[in-house]
Amino acid sequence: MEVPGSLYLECQKCGEHCLHEILRGKVGSHQKITLSCTVKCTQCGSVRKAVVEEEKPQSIRIIVSDNNRSLRSSVDYPKDEILHIGDVFMYEDYEVKVTAIETDLKRPRSAKAAKITTLWVIRYDYVYIPVSLRVGERTTSKKIRTGPKDEFSVGDEMRLEGQRFEIDKIKIQDMTVTKPGRGAFASEIKRIYVKKPPERPQRVYRRRYRE
Repeated sequence: MEVPGSLYLECQKCGEHCLHEILRGKVGSHQKITLSCTVKCTQCGSVRKAVVEEEKPQSIRIIVSDNNRSLRSSVDYPKDEILHIGDVFMYEDYEVKVTAIETDLKRPRSAKAAKITTLWVIRYDYVYIPVSLRVGERTTSKKIRTGPKDEFSVGDEMRLEGQRFEIDKIKIQDMTVTKPGRGAFASEIKRIYVKKPPERPQRVYRRRYRE
């Protein structure tokens, strides 16, 4: 742990719980993390020495799924913090979403960090959505990359492989959306089905001649 630049502490002089600037300090670690420092109250300017202790965080093994790749690493959490399936947090420089929690006994939907042996997460700053493209009697499949909060609706037009398509239906967890105008966020979508839209009628221009 590095010495932070500031802390919120109770000021012994002005009695306020406020931000204190850390002028100098050092960190010790045994059963707890101990910060011994000299602090300056940003409200009244008084300077004093302070010792702050906190529990060591729990180191949890994490498996990050990024499309077809898996990365193994670890994250630190306060031991009493409860993590849930569906939680989103920052890992390195991008967001991840918890998809499974593993403890010594089972795979619960939530657990305290102290009891978690492995967190399974997926990269969540973007998602890949399978798309089925129907052209006549032929159907092909591809994946598109998009933001998790991007919304897709039945009837929307999409450009794929240089062609114009129309969303026919959207498969989500427990149902298929078919009503025009209805849709879902990318993070909820299991598959999008598209078709070639009807041909737009060509406007005929007639040139007029004067007699």
